[in-house]
Amino acid sequence: MAPCRVLWAALVGGSTLALPAFGLPEPLSGQWEGELVLHGQLELYEATLTFTAPLGPWTLTSESEFEHGLFSNQTFELQGFAFDYRLTWESKAVFSPTEKVLKRLYRTAGGISYDQLLWQAPGPHWRYGWLKGEFPLPSGELWAKAYHRCNSSSDIDYFMFTDAYRWDAGAGCWRPLGDLSAGVRERAFIAGKVRLTALVDGSWRSRTEYNLRALLVPGAASEPFVLAPEAVRYLDAKYPDGWSLREPIDPELVKVYVWYSHYEEYTLGWESEPWPGRTLELAAVFSGLGGGVGFAEVSAEAEGWYLCGGMGELELSLEPENGPMLSASLEGLPGPAGFKFDLSLDLSLSELALSLTPSWSGPGGCVSLHAGLAGGWGISELCLYGVEAQGHLAAADWEALFVFSRPPSPRPSWYTGAEFKKIVAIGEYEDGRLALIRKGYTPKGKYELALCAYLGPASGSLFSITRFLVMVEFSLTGGASWEISWESRDPESPAASASLALCWELDF
Repeated sequence: MAPCRVLWAALVGGSTLALPAFGLPEPLSGQWEGELVLHGQLELYEATLTFTAPLGPWTLTSESEFEHGLFSNQTFELQGFAFDYRLTWESKAVFSPTEKVLKRLYRTAGGISYDQLLWQAPGPHWRYGWLKGEFPLPSGELWAKAYHRCNSSSDIDYFMFTDAYRWDAGAGCWRPLGDLSAGVRERAFIAGKVRLTALVDGSWRSRTEYNLRALLVPGAASEPFVLAPEAVRYLDAKYPDGWSLREPIDPELVKVYVWYSHYEEYTLGWESEPWPGRTLELAAVFSGLGGGVGFAEVSAEAEGWYLCGGMGELELSLEPENGPMLSASLEGLPGPAGFKFDLSLDLSLSELALSLTPSWSGPGGCVSLHAGLAGGWGISELCLYGVEAQGHLAAADWEALFVFSRPPSPRPSWYTGAEFKKIVAIGEYEDGRLALIRKGYTPKGKYELALCAYLGPASGSLFSITRFLVMVEFSLTGGASWEISWESRDPESPAASASLALCWELDF
């Protein structure tokens, strides 16, 4: 095929992105996804622009993400083959073109914020990336993966000062221990509670302040902390007539925040499929923060195996810190009178979690109960998390989900798929969803219409309606799909105003 010259231009967030002409052996393809929201004001909520360029045995993909009209992430992926197509390579690199705040603690006085801790990655900056290779063997497939992350909020941790530092009597100073000794980009001391005496309305009164920046005096054995300039500026603004410490800062109430330089992880694995659809996988992981890499986990996993009429999965892992852990699940286990059961079990040295979902299918639909057993080995509790029902009515499908107790993390798919929101007015989550869904086809493609009512807790009644959601999804051509949704109110916003959103996905 003769080289073609392609010029693409896409309008994203009110700006034009142009890709210069390239001589490529095959046509350039791509995808544009976006969401335009009218929520008080018109805003490009999010958009993704993807280009894919075939380069012989390799494929290069560029993905640009936009949030609230701003360029937020740039991702490059490269996939292909080497050594006469025997070795498969995959790689991914993610950059951020803008500055990002990773950790911020602040206090407010007179409507002005006084930062006590502000750690941010300058833009543009590297975020994370990985490289993976797969090599086929007669008994399966051997693979290895290297992962590197930097400038992430996950690289920030904290310890209590009394657990992280020890007094060295010989040197006459405080010394950090363990993870605080190497690979630390920056650290900060935050006093959880500071007791003051302040002059308020002409009299001295006792006051308590929280989460103020402090400085460590390494040579002070009994009173190792003083207030940092950031804390002094805040206290001067809040108590302009005067203040003083009522007692020294307690070291047992001080947190040590640590920002590590980077995180790296290396995995070596083997995967086999002894029978179609049934897989076995072994993996060993070595990882560490700030350059200290050590053994992290070894695991064995089996998927797609039939047991007692159900589809089973099993994973056994061993970690130095947590010891052995077992995770198992069995879906579609047949029972009497048309019942089926889904089981999942998580075991560790300190925790036991068992979830059970019995479901019954009849002529009119299906009813499922979501229950679980959680707690330590000595004390456990049985909890009914929710009940779910589905069925068919005339030309539409209906769904109903009522949550009695929010399941623990990680949340199961039946809960996350409902997309419940937090009600900011009461600080609790929605706990019910009723939906009527109609699917069909038009001469241009398929369509879907959904009418949803979300329920939340209310005083004096079991449920109250928190919002209505109307959503229409349709296709006009083979490479274009659209979605229009209207929400009566947003419980996560104090204004709780209505919103109208237009989402699209265009392939070119």
